[in-house]
Amino acid sequence: MDTTIAGVAYSLGEDAHDWDELPDVDGALTRAGLSREPELWGWGQYRRTRGLPVDLAVASARRTLAETGVIPGDIDAVLLCAAVFPGGVDEHRADTHRFLNSLGLDHAPLLGLTLSRCATLVCGIRLADDMLASGRYRHILVASFDAIRDEHARLASFALFSDAGASCLLSREPLPGYRLVASVAAMQATAGASDGLDAGGRLAAQANRQLSHARLQPSQLDKVCHDNLFLPILSMREQMAGFARPQLYLDNVPRLGHCFGCDPLINLADHAASAPLPDGALLGVYSGTPGVRAGLVLQARGASAVRPSQSRSLS
Repeated sequence: MDTTIAGVAYSLGEDAHDWDELPDVDGALTRAGLSREPELWGWGQYRRTRGLPVDLAVASARRTLAETGVIPGDIDAVLLCAAVFPGGVDEHRADTHRFLNSLGLDHAPLLGLTLSRCATLVCGIRLADDMLASGRYRHILVASFDAIRDEHARLASFALFSDAGASCLLSREPLPGYRLVASVAAMQATAGASDGLDAGGRLAAQANRQLSHARLQPSQLDKVCHDNLFLPILSMREQMAGFARPQLYLDNVPRLGHCFGCDPLINLADHAASAPLPDGALLGVYSGTPGVRAGLVLQARGASAVRPSQSRSLS
């Protein structure tokens, strides 16, 4: 039975800032080794939350449930993802309780996923698909959240970070949304942050060679929703993967910056909201980090176009 991905939603940190409002912006540029060329890199705005980071996931997941019409009691499992879960064991317990209880999901087994950095959410969706294939689950909620804790770390050499949450529902029922057509991944256990763009591009190309198992080629995808890295880095990596620049969804690089692992779902929601997607449209959902590349190919069906979540106060 096909896997459906439905209720793609997100929530943003409630405060919007222009890139040059970063604390000690000149020092940040120097530390990151970046020239002051916002148009070149794709700098625009970033989002910051004043509330608890986990509440970004709560707000997004609440919208996913509302849009799919699946009641909390019918959720069989929850996968909660983060590049970095804040704090230690006590904070983790408090965050998971807050997430589950806020959504009426205290009955659902929860699995926390991390360590794949900004590829964790896409890896989590791939895992949820495998769980559905076991036949033991019908509906699985996947959600992710991340927020910068040190404002001086918001600008990196490859991206300007935003605080955000994103979510979707994976189901064995044919809900309006997307059919999961293909799932790809590649890993290099020895890769590190210093391995650079060339290694990331090779890993992306390696993952895309797996599309042949579904009789697909990268050129067949109508749009690719990916990480919101700086434009030169993003464009070169995705072209090494086999995608042409017109296939890339670049609107949110200046609008939002890099929302950790949430980028692909945020971009998917915004692309679908910008114009109705014809049934059968093929969309790529990809994420990568040093040592990991993961991707999904989705086929639009039914009412795939949804309005994106609005940023809201979470305090």
